[in-house]
Amino acid sequence: MAHADREADGSTHKPIADLTDPLRGELVALAGRLTRQGIILTVGGGYGLVLKREYIANSNLRTRFTDALYTRSTNDVDCFLTADLISDGEATRTIREALNEMEYEPVESAKFFQFKKAVTYEGAPVILKFDFLAPLITDPVLKTRVKIDDRRTRPRSYGELHAHTTPEAATIEELPTTVELGTTARSATVRLPHPFTYIILKLHALGDQVNDPGKRYGSNHAFDIYTTIAFVTEPEWDEMMNLRDQYAGTTSVARARELRTELFGELTSLGFIRMREYAVAAGIHINPERFGDIREDLRAILEA
Repeated sequence: MAHADREADGSTHKPIADLTDPLRGELVALAGRLTRQGIILTVGGGYGLVLKREYIANSNLRTRFTDALYTRSTNDVDCFLTADLISDGEATRTIREALNEMEYEPVESAKFFQFKKAVTYEGAPVILKFDFLAPLITDPVLKTRVKIDDRRTRPRSYGELHAHTTPEAATIEELPTTVELGTTARSATVRLPHPFTYIILKLHALGDQVNDPGKRYGSNHAFDIYTTIAFVTEPEWDEMMNLRDQYAGTTSVARARELRTELFGELTSLGFIRMREYAVAAGIHINPERFGDIREDLRAILEA
């Protein structure tokens, strides 16, 4: 793994977009309530990468790229519930009660795994969302405690908090990064998925949306792949090689390998086109040499 000559610092980072400001407050409030009750959420998606960027800067870590550590704006938080949480009726009840206290309501078309709240930010209305997801549960004991279908997973003992069933999140519990968001007096702790997990998730998401104009052709997911690789630290690179070998035979990684070849096999492949489209629309400059780096990195990450 090649590294730039200098360490990551705040000067290389694009400022967080305005939408993340009210979202940050809401995440700290929710995570704080849950941390005090022993529940730790795993934050993925675009906002997870915002938190990863801050963690890198605050920890003065060397990263794969340091010329442009961008993150994208977002108005939602993807919260992954680990198998032990989504199978625990009391834990999910606690999460739902916290959402109720914060005046979040279920999204009608996605009950009960998406919750929304209208806020006013700088004089404009903004809809903030928490989306809940869970890996496919394989533990035979935990499987008896949940109801699962292709769309949702929920505990049998409580029915008003679900999670979107996400088989490609099989490694969500592997080597997460723990981040403190609150204060000493009122702690708020979350975990961030390992970059290997991010890459698998984002390749699947991009593959689902790459030809869908209603989903902006998945360009945000393509850009998240760029960001994820840019943020990889040297220890994480070595860990990805181990996770690649450990999970090589799984369905989600096998499909990710196919998507890597299809979408990022050549610099003219559709994944790179979508990555460039997002950057142009957002006014972000990506060093052209990075596309070749990303192609080779993805090959190394997914091909033993």
